[in-house]
Amino acid sequence: MYLEKVSKKELDKIFKNSTDRSTFISTYPYLGTDNNNKYYKDFINANISNKKYKLQEDAIELSLCANIFNLAYVDIIDKIIHSRRTPWIKLLCLDWLNFFFDKIPLHLYNDLNLIAKKHNHEFLKLQGMLNLMVFNPDKTLIEEALETVKASMNNTLYYRFIHSYIDNNLNKILPSEVNYGINNLITSSNTLTDSQKTELIHLLSA
Repeated sequence: MYLEKVSKKELDKIFKNSTDRSTFISTYPYLGTDNNNKYYKDFINANISNKKYKLQEDAIELSLCANIFNLAYVDIIDKIIHSRRTPWIKLLCLDWLNFFFDKIPLHLYNDLNLIAKKHNHEFLKLQGMLNLMVFNPDKTLIEEALETVKASMNNTLYYRFIHSYIDNNLNKILPSEVNYGINNLITSSNTLTDSQKTELIHLLSA
């Protein structure tokens, strides 16, 4: 959609419209390289604590997509995960934790992901496990994650698992039998189509 870098004047127009802003954040390929980082930082700082939730969500996603971190943001993420907010915003916070894992105090990173791991919502539960694996890729966590995926009727969970597993290099760190077990989980699934199975296995073996 965006083939060229945008100017500050264009950003002003885009960021005034909620839909345009969200689309921009999720699709603009030049975040972090277009010399507009001050504009993005100012937006994040002004809205990451905003009680207007859409602005807050966009601030968190912009922080992630533009790779803009501030330790003060962790307190906001902490409050959201401990709140009664929707699973969507909490999942975004877990993705944020995963992306900035090496900048967050380890005890806090683990505590927040353990809360997610105990959640009833399958996406939060799975992402909490996947985040914990970044520092502790042990067999028990892997087995719990695979059981969560296997029990789900939502095929999106397979994709989230595989992409996170690969993005965190777990496919290269863990023993080959783990990849074999994941391969078997995919091929034996009763919900995935044949084309989805082929795609996931290709991703896993790439």
